[in-house]
Amino acid sequence: MATAYPSASWAADPARWLSESRFVVSSMETGPVGYLEAWGGSEFGYAYTFSISDAPADVTVDVDTGMLSIGAPLAVGTYGFKTSVRNRGDTSRVADFPVTLEVVAGVTARRTKSAILHRDYVVDSSEYGTPVGADYTEVLMKIRRAIVLDQKAVGDGKLRAAIIFHGGRQYDYVDNRWTFGIQHLEIRSDAPGVRATLRNIVSNNPYHIASAALQLGRQYFQCVQPAGEWICEQPRSIGYKIDTTDAGDDAVMLKDASDARNLPIGRYVMVGSYDQQMYGFPPNIRYFEYAKVLSVSGRKVVLDRPLRHRHKDNYWETLQDPNSLGVARIYAIDRDDQRLTLRARIKDIEFLVNPNSETVRLGGKLFGAALDMSFENCVIPHFVPTQARFARVAGGSVRDGELDKLVSMVVFDGTTTAGLHEGTGVDYLLFKNSNVTSGYGLAPRQLRAIDSTLRGVEHAPLTFKGSWTTQQVDVSGGEFAGAGPILAEWPPESLVVGQDGVSWDTRRLTVPALSSSDAKKIWGRAAWEGAIIYADAVRSPNWGVITDITGEADSMYFDIDWKAGPGPVAGTQLYVPRLHDLTIRAAHTASGLSWNDTNAGRQTTPAGARQFPEGYPTALSGF
Repeated sequence: MATAYPSASWAADPARWLSESRFVVSSMETGPVGYLEAWGGSEFGYAYTFSISDAPADVTVDVDTGMLSIGAPLAVGTYGFKTSVRNRGDTSRVADFPVTLEVVAGVTARRTKSAILHRDYVVDSSEYGTPVGADYTEVLMKIRRAIVLDQKAVGDGKLRAAIIFHGGRQYDYVDNRWTFGIQHLEIRSDAPGVRATLRNIVSNNPYHIASAALQLGRQYFQCVQPAGEWICEQPRSIGYKIDTTDAGDDAVMLKDASDARNLPIGRYVMVGSYDQQMYGFPPNIRYFEYAKVLSVSGRKVVLDRPLRHRHKDNYWETLQDPNSLGVARIYAIDRDDQRLTLRARIKDIEFLVNPNSETVRLGGKLFGAALDMSFENCVIPHFVPTQARFARVAGGSVRDGELDKLVSMVVFDGTTTAGLHEGTGVDYLLFKNSNVTSGYGLAPRQLRAIDSTLRGVEHAPLTFKGSWTTQQVDVSGGEFAGAGPILAEWPPESLVVGQDGVSWDTRRLTVPALSSSDAKKIWGRAAWEGAIIYADAVRSPNWGVITDITGEADSMYFDIDWKAGPGPVAGTQLYVPRLHDLTIRAAHTASGLSWNDTNAGRQTTPAGARQFPEGYPTALSGF
């Protein structure tokens, strides 16, 4: 099915739905409890601010992220209130949605069937044994087993487990998988504001993941268990092909009805499509989203929320690589063999680099694979959020990091960060009130910085990593610091019609996917439905728009609506820029920095403004 242009007013329309509007918490819970995630109307999926009204006094929402928090325990009951979701680009566009907060009884003992059990597991209590010297591995593994048994006894979502360390003390271990299978987990110091230090000291392991500081939750594309083999990757074994969907659908149709047995009601799934990397683990799927199964009937799987993206059953993928996941599938990510970590909150913890690792970077990695995770006043040597819906770091510091794949939103709020890179599989990256030193390149689909210092040392303050497209950048307030140009961008990706099997037939560009030339694969990473394609030179008057992408075993097809100029012929060089839409409203620029132009389709900076080419359908530019 060809992509149809949305109405011309789509980019200015308010949000059309919330992914979640009902939240269940206990009467003992405080802190972050979920996110209001609006979608469906604005130019970009995260281009909203949030406010609430008629909510209990101790319930607040973060204006920029939609994070709901509870400041003090609430009485048992059902609370209804309203959220107002405002477009950032046009603040007159507001949508109101009802929100329900159901508070059930929280208890520490003598639990009734409907209550949520809160239990502390104190590392130094001797209840789970004592360390061997300074090695707490067996203690932590016994705690993990105790939590999993308690979790099974009380039922899904009914346990809030807290692993408590002593502030100011160091804890060593040789197995970093002691959080696997825990649904709702808190890891904290017993002295608020005083960090406990955690360190993996394993040595002589051939797999770098074994040397990492911690694996917070098991990555759902793994089949690794809490003990034994360190590598087990079978991504296609948990994915089931579905028919093409549209954004806003709340159900998917399985290709094979027998696959329904693998999708239990009430469990989380991931719906994903478009292989944008063509190698590596975990698979780098461009369009992905998380939902719960409400019901299954024949081939029909009903979800608890509308889909954000269109997922197509004729995207390109190759059987030659088991990690190539292109066609639309629904993935069982919360399985009986290892339960998904639904929410994790880590407070007042410093993670140390493994002194026995081959490199500091490998030994400092913290793999965060909880669906919703929050780090508060923590020190993380190398942060790797992966296969997660929400990742938040508040306060503390992150010395280095690789923002990995299949992550909807990463937030650094009041944090000092340095050396962050990648983000090619991140939908939205937000810096808020943070001090950020650039790494060698970031490439999320959407990046926003609010009241933050963006600092360049070896690189420009904003450096965008090539072979990927960042669709929107928005910087407001704060400061740029460093020397040299403010913006650094990899060159646009290009192809030549008539060379290396690339052909054009007045509407479709055919690109060999399995070419020995990596440039063909890179084109598939950089291009997207809505991208501007220039002929002859970047920002030339000869341009078109990608309206549809499909493919088969050996070729990728890019349908292009040519808007201006004569269009491609044999020998024409075609370009797709790395940046699409760039807006910077910085409050201050340090001396020694200079504003420079980029190849963005639209650009607004203190140095000047450039609009999209006349005739570009801006309704296509979002996701």
